[in-house]
Amino acid sequence: MGDMLLDINIQFKIVIFAILSGIIVGFLFDIYREFRGVCKNKILITIEDILFWIWCSLIVFVFLLKYNYALLGVYVYVFMGITLVIYLKTLSKYFRRIQHKILAILLKNIRIIFKNIRYAFKNTFTN
Repeated sequence: MGDMLLDINIQFKIVIFAILSGIIVGFLFDIYREFRGVCKNKILITIEDILFWIWCSLIVFVFLLKYNYALLGVYVYVFMGITLVIYLKTLSKYFRRIQHKILAILLKNIRIIFKNIRYAFKNTFTN
Protein backbone atom coordinates (compact mmCIF):
# COMPACT_ATOMS: atom_id res chain seq x y z
CA MET A 1 0.00 0.00 0.00
CA GLY A 2 2.41 2.65 1.18
CA ASP A 3 5.42 1.25 -0.65
CA MET A 4 7.63 3.91 -2.06
CA LEU A 5 9.05 2.49 -5.26
CA LEU A 6 11.76 4.57 -6.82
CA ASP A 7 12.16 5.05 -10.53
CA ILE A 8 15.05 3.02 -12.01
CA ASN A 9 16.84 6.25 -12.99
CA ILE A 10 16.73 7.49 -9.40
CA GLN A 11 17.98 4.12 -8.14
CA PHE A 12 20.82 4.24 -10.68
CA LYS A 13 21.75 7.76 -9.54
CA ILE A 14 21.71 6.62 -5.92
CA VAL A 15 24.17 3.81 -6.70
CA ILE A 16 26.42 6.07 -8.82
CA PHE A 17 26.57 8.77 -6.16
CA ALA A 18 27.18 6.18 -3.44
CA ILE A 19 30.13 4.92 -5.48
CA LEU A 20 31.39 8.49 -6.00
CA SER A 21 31.03 9.09 -2.26
CA GLY A 22 33.26 6.10 -1.57
CA ILE A 23 35.88 7.50 -3.94
CA ILE A 24 35.63 10.92 -2.29
CA VAL A 25 36.17 9.37 1.15
CA GLY A 26 39.20 7.44 -0.15
CA PHE A 27 40.62 10.56 -1.76
CA LEU A 28 40.14 12.61 1.42
CA PHE A 29 41.64 9.81 3.50
CA ASP A 30 44.76 9.76 1.31
CA ILE A 31 45.17 13.50 1.78
CA TYR A 32 44.61 13.15 5.52
CA ARG A 33 47.10 10.27 5.75
CA GLU A 34 49.80 12.54 4.37
CA PHE A 35 49.44 15.00 7.23
CA ARG A 36 48.31 12.65 10.01
CA GLY A 37 50.76 11.90 12.72
CA VAL A 38 52.96 14.95 12.26
CA CYS A 39 52.50 15.31 16.00
CA LYS A 40 53.32 12.10 17.89
CA ASN A 41 50.94 12.76 20.81
CA LYS A 42 48.38 9.91 20.79
CA ILE A 43 45.64 12.07 22.28
CA LEU A 44 46.08 14.67 19.53
CA ILE A 45 46.12 11.96 16.87
CA THR A 46 42.86 10.56 18.27
CA ILE A 47 41.30 14.03 18.21
CA GLU A 48 42.56 14.54 14.64
CA ASP A 49 41.03 11.21 13.61
CA ILE A 50 37.66 12.05 15.15
CA LEU A 51 37.64 15.51 13.56
CA PHE A 52 38.63 14.03 10.18
CA TRP A 53 35.77 11.51 10.22
CA ILE A 54 33.26 14.15 11.33
CA TRP A 55 34.48 16.44 8.52
CA CYS A 56 34.40 13.59 6.02
CA SER A 57 30.88 12.58 7.10
CA LEU A 58 29.66 16.15 6.65
CA ILE A 59 31.20 16.38 3.18
CA VAL A 60 29.65 13.07 2.10
CA PHE A 61 26.27 14.01 3.59
CA VAL A 62 26.24 17.38 1.81
CA PHE A 63 27.34 15.66 -1.42
CA LEU A 64 24.57 13.07 -1.11
CA LEU A 65 22.04 15.72 -0.07
CA LYS A 66 22.83 17.78 -3.16
CA TYR A 67 23.00 14.98 -5.72
CA ASN A 68 21.23 12.01 -4.16
CA TYR A 69 18.22 13.51 -2.36
CA ALA A 70 19.93 12.37 0.89
CA LEU A 71 18.50 8.88 0.41
CA LEU A 72 20.70 6.91 2.76
CA GLY A 73 19.56 3.32 2.58
CA VAL A 74 21.74 0.47 3.75
CA TYR A 75 22.87 -0.22 0.19
CA VAL A 76 24.26 3.34 -0.05
CA TYR A 77 26.61 2.56 2.85
CA VAL A 78 27.42 -0.84 1.33
CA PHE A 79 28.34 0.70 -2.04
CA MET A 80 30.34 3.46 -0.34
CA GLY A 81 32.22 0.88 1.74
CA ILE A 82 32.91 -1.44 -1.19
CA THR A 83 34.09 1.46 -3.34
CA LEU A 84 36.28 2.79 -0.54
CA VAL A 85 37.97 -0.60 -0.16
CA ILE A 86 38.45 -0.94 -3.93
CA TYR A 87 39.86 2.61 -4.10
CA LEU A 88 42.28 1.99 -1.22
CA LYS A 89 43.44 -1.32 -2.73
CA THR A 90 43.87 -0.04 -6.30
CA LEU A 91 43.91 3.70 -6.99
CA SER A 92 45.26 4.91 -3.66
CA LYS A 93 48.87 3.95 -4.34
CA TYR A 94 48.88 5.92 -7.62
CA PHE A 95 47.24 8.95 -6.07
CA ARG A 96 49.66 8.90 -3.15
CA ARG A 97 52.64 8.79 -5.55
CA ILE A 98 51.30 11.81 -7.40
CA GLN A 99 50.54 13.49 -4.08
CA HIS A 100 54.12 12.92 -2.85
CA LYS A 101 55.54 14.39 -6.07
CA ILE A 102 53.29 17.46 -5.89
CA LEU A 103 54.14 17.95 -2.21
CA ALA A 104 57.88 17.60 -2.91
CA ILE A 105 57.68 20.19 -5.71
CA LEU A 106 55.67 22.56 -3.51
CA LEU A 107 58.07 22.23 -0.59
CA LYS A 108 61.08 22.70 -2.87
CA ASN A 109 59.57 25.87 -4.36
CA ILE A 110 58.68 27.22 -0.92
CA ARG A 111 62.21 26.51 0.28
CA ILE A 112 63.69 28.31 -2.76
CA ILE A 113 61.42 31.32 -2.24
CA PHE A 114 62.35 31.59 1.45
CA LYS A 115 66.06 31.24 0.64
CA ASN A 116 65.78 34.04 -1.94
CA ILE A 117 63.89 36.27 0.49
CA ARG A 118 66.41 35.56 3.23
CA TYR A 119 69.29 36.27 0.84
CA ALA A 120 67.68 39.56 -0.24
CA PHE A 121 67.12 40.66 3.37
CA LYS A 122 70.59 39.56 4.41
CA ASN A 123 72.25 41.54 1.60
CA THR A 124 69.99 44.55 2.07
CA PHE A 125 70.35 44.96 5.82
CA THR A 126 73.94 43.82 6.39
CA ASN A 127 75.61 46.08 3.82
